[in-house]
Amino acid sequence: MGYQSIKVKIEGSLKILFKSKKATILAKRRSKDLLILGNGPSIKKDISQLLELAKTRDVLGVNYFPATNEFITLKPRYQMIASSQYWNIDENESWDNDRKKLFEILVEKVTWELHLFVPIIARNSNAWKVFMAQNDHIKISYFNLTSIDGHPLFFKNSLKNFKACPRPHNVLIPSILMGINLGYDNCYLAGADHSWLPEIFVTQDNIVMAAQKHFYQEQFKSLNSTLLSDDAKPFFHPNSLKTQKLHEILLKFYYSFKSYWILKEYAESQGTKIYNLTEGSFIDAFDKLTYDEITA
Repeated sequence: MGYQSIKVKIEGSLKILFKSKKATILAKRRSKDLLILGNGPSIKKDISQLLELAKTRDVLGVNYFPATNEFITLKPRYQMIASSQYWNIDENESWDNDRKKLFEILVEKVTWELHLFVPIIARNSNAWKVFMAQNDHIKISYFNLTSIDGHPLFFKNSLKNFKACPRPHNVLIPSILMGINLGYDNCYLAGADHSWLPEIFVTQDNIVMAAQKHFYQEQFKSLNSTLLSDDAKPFFHPNSLKTQKLHEILLKFYYSFKSYWILKEYAESQGTKIYNLTEGSFIDAFDKLTYDEITA
């Protein structure tokens, strides 16, 4: 083991020791396959095939999926919200209200058993827990977002016990980790476009902009939210109106795509196969399949 590997292992172990708390995961799988729905625009054209796949597979949705019509149709078993920003105060009040609206929608709409995965920071919010307790169909599980780098076998036990996660710069990263740890044989990714790079440009004022498109944008027009708009907008620092620089954005992308390769190695060690169903996806870590190949 080289010096750099030892350094990564020590730094990661210290972060886990001092930052991570005991995770509480209440969910158990019902089938051998998990369908993970990202929020990329490809969902719109793939929805009929996804509805068919969901009939025999557990489904995990992410972020604002509960605010869509498809949420009620699919009735997913799981919902993942990974960003700590949902429990912090945002400098932009409209973004803050959008995030609160998501929880209101969950409490209002869910009439089936739904396991909600949230970071441990949410456990500190008594007001949030009291609000969510209005709907006893929602079962809340808490996990750590303590980020690790390096070979996953260094941190195998911490990953398995939800005390660590490959750098979670995208909600799909903890979602895939959840699928692996719940023991699914196969995890299928849909809406995992990740095709932001061609959308990036820099204005005359040196503001980095991009149109980060979501499949549900049309359904959210009534919120008048810049957070959920497909229009080009700056990248902001968490809970802030301070814009990110290009090198900061590209570094975040680097860690996101690297995390998928860490998850690939970890999945192989746990006997889980991960397949990407998203045509044209920029994620290069997982084998790609078409819907026809699955159903053949």
